[in-house]
Amino acid sequence: MPNRSYHASSGNAAPGDPLGVGHRCVPAEEAFRACADRMAQRQGAAFDDLEDRRGDRARRRQRVERRCEHVAEVLTLDDVRSYVQSAFGGADVPADLPTFVFRKTEGNPLFMTDLVRYVRETGIQPETALRATDVPDSLRGLIERMLERFDAPLRQLLSIAAVQGFEFDSATLARVSGAAAAEVEERLRSAAQVHAVVSPVEEREMPDGTPSLVYRFVHVLYQDALYGSIAPSRRIAWAQQIAEALLASHAARSEAIAGQLAVLFETGRDFWQAAQYFLITSRNAVRLFAFTAAAELADRGLHCLQAAAAVDDRERLRRELDLTFAKLVPLASLQGYGSAEVKPLARRVVELGEKVSDPAATAAGLAATWIVRMVRGLCLDGKKRPNGSSIWRARPAATFC
Repeated sequence: MPNRSYHASSGNAAPGDPLGVGHRCVPAEEAFRACADRMAQRQGAAFDDLEDRRGDRARRRQRVERRCEHVAEVLTLDDVRSYVQSAFGGADVPADLPTFVFRKTEGNPLFMTDLVRYVRETGIQPETALRATDVPDSLRGLIERMLERFDAPLRQLLSIAAVQGFEFDSATLARVSGAAAAEVEERLRSAAQVHAVVSPVEEREMPDGTPSLVYRFVHVLYQDALYGSIAPSRRIAWAQQIAEALLASHAARSEAIAGQLAVLFETGRDFWQAAQYFLITSRNAVRLFAFTAAAELADRGLHCLQAAAAVDDRERLRRELDLTFAKLVPLASLQGYGSAEVKPLARRVVELGEKVSDPAATAAGLAATWIVRMVRGLCLDGKKRPNGSSIWRARPAATFC
């Protein structure tokens, strides 16, 4: 799966995604639905009437394209006919072409704009009859066929970008690809202006002072198609290189991109570092009161920790303690201390705290255990503690309820 990284503290989250799940922010259709009302308010009927009175074909086509990028509603045959005519610059088009496009796309605005662009770029003349076999049956198939027409350097650059995320930057791509920064910027500009696969976001200076151009994919299906075409071994290598490049450019500010680094290290099979950055991102999510995401991120970190190899046992226990506690706190907030899932987590925190000789963590685990048993109406006899923990002996040998 492409990088859908949680990026809780960077401030670069996509609309509708406060945690910045940015390598697939949301499915395209959901994003369009969320934006539909806002676009209608901004543009309004007056804007449409003005454009129609001017009779400017190019601007009418741009208006339709903007609507297609933000509105989930399907288009009518008249909408498709108007767009096809404007896309061909007023030239004569086969009478059945708009009907053919409408039938193939079923009014899907994304499929419609990409299909018309595909027809134009493949050099099909207006007087040429278009056969159904010339066009893929799905938007994904159409995108894959369009990507096959890119030259090898551009295809490789966009593939690296797909591994970095839905949003990516030219400086990182230059470091990973080995190409000059100016060459990378030119190729990205071509991908945006000629092929309309990516769109510019902003010019940004990396924390280490390196200037960079930030781009994002026009929609997530382009990223998916590119990501799915990468060989697994190459994907692992690129993910590792991208993570290291981002660490180098962010220096001491890596926590700001912890979610992105976590997913990249996980993809690059550096599970030890992935676990660490999932822990940081989980804590960031708690600060945003995103308890569900925080618990999921901590759990993901625990799974990465299980896969980590060649790690000192004490360091592994320490990180497991941190991740387990990071999962316990938000889960208890969501489900309550009486939850069957919270009880073993509290017990595990106590065990890990004693193994690494961390009295504070052990005490926190005991406090959580006490609340669990109190909520469940149970009592815990300190005399029955088998290992005679010093923390338990420090309390009266009575009953904890």
